[in-house]
Amino acid sequence: MKLVVAPLGVIPLATLLRSHIIEMVRANIVREKRALVAHKLLKYITSPQFRNPIEEVTHTAAELRGMIAQEAKDHQRVWQKRWNHYQRIEWDGAQIAANVTLVLQGKEPKQVVHPKMYPLQLPAGTERALSAKAGH
Repeated sequence: MKLVVAPLGVIPLATLLRSHIIEMVRANIVREKRALVAHKLLKYITSPQFRNPIEEVTHTAAELRGMIAQEAKDHQRVWQKRWNHYQRIEWDGAQIAANVTLVLQGKEPKQVVHPKMYPLQLPAGTERALSAKAGH
């Protein structure tokens, strides 16, 4: 019998097996019965009845990990765009107010020149934490 488990399934499988071994020891099951249970367990975990669902779980977990990484990137992009819009609104509003003041003083308004936009400043550690969770 050959047991093949996807890498993401190893930890859940080991955790499951460990908890059941501990339960058998606590229940004071005799050695012969433990050997029989271990044999049946090995037969089960090498069967398609076990392998198919565990592969589905690991596949779904990997897909979710990819989704959360993409979601973090998408949020970052949207936040950056929103930040740029707010900066533009603030700058344009200040320029308009300055030009209104100039006109009220009988002077000519100045041409509105847009400054370079600076990247969105997230709280310290946020970007690093997002990258780590995304696996980068």
